[in-house]
Amino acid sequence: MIFCIDTYRTWIEVADDNLYKEHVIPRNNRTDFLVSRTLVLRACKPHGTYDRGMTWTIPEHDLDAALATYRKQNGIFKSRMKKGASSLTAEDTENIIRLATHGIVRLELVVRPVHIPSKPVSYTHLTLPPIYSVEISVVAVSLKKKHDSVAIHNHSLKKKQPRQHNTWHTE
Repeated sequence: MIFCIDTYRTWIEVADDNLYKEHVIPRNNRTDFLVSRTLVLRACKPHGTYDRGMTWTIPEHDLDAALATYRKQNGIFKSRMKKGASSLTAEDTENIIRLATHGIVRLELVVRPVHIPSKPVSYTHLTLPPIYSVEISVVAVSLKKKHDSVAIHNHSLKKKQPRQHNTWHTE
């Protein structure tokens, strides 16, 4: 969940994901006090009526309750969660936070598309400028079973430093 908020955030960021805080939980006719981890979210820029720096604290037990509710509401989510937490999507995170905060916090996460170049890019172009020389050693091994001998041939290829085009030659 923290990964999704940090990766796809638009105006809310994770301020703290390991804060322990005491929470008051009303149960039937009594009040319980519970110390639990608390997720702290912060507005990293102004948004609507919220100023930059505004924070929201969400106790872990509220996140657990929201997760249980969301699991009941969404059967596809339930089956994905059986595969592990890596199946959590930005949409799932949005819904769990919305449920945990009773609709107050809406993350408005944005999954940005990944850019894939339409044309292949030369590997040499990406790794080496043309002014450097490159030497590649090639070792050929032949095994002869009759005489139990091994012959090793060493060839070295060296790239010249041409100004106009690339040429390979053998030394």
